Amino acid sequence: MSGVQEAPTGGKGKKTALGLRKRKRVGIRVDMTPMVDVAFLLLIFFMVTTVFRRPLAMEVNMPEPGAKVEVRRAT
Repeated sequence: MSGVQEAPTGGKGKKTALGLRKRKRVGIRVDMTPMVDVAFLLLIFFMVTTVFRRPLAMEVNMPEPGAKVEVRRAT
C-alpha cells in the first residue's frame, strides 16, 4: 500500500537568509501494484468479452473464363 515517510524530528534544520528554518520535505511512496493488477484484469476482461465478427464483403459476380466482356462508359 502507500505510505508516508516522515523526516526524523529533533534535528536542527538549515537556516535561510531571513533566519527561518527550512522544513524537511516529506517523502511519499505509492505502491502501483494494485493499479497495474486492475489494468491487466480490465484488459483481459475486454479481450475475452469482445465479439469478433467476420468482415462483411460484397459478392462480386465474375465473368466466366474466355467470355467476351462489354465495357460501357458512364455518361
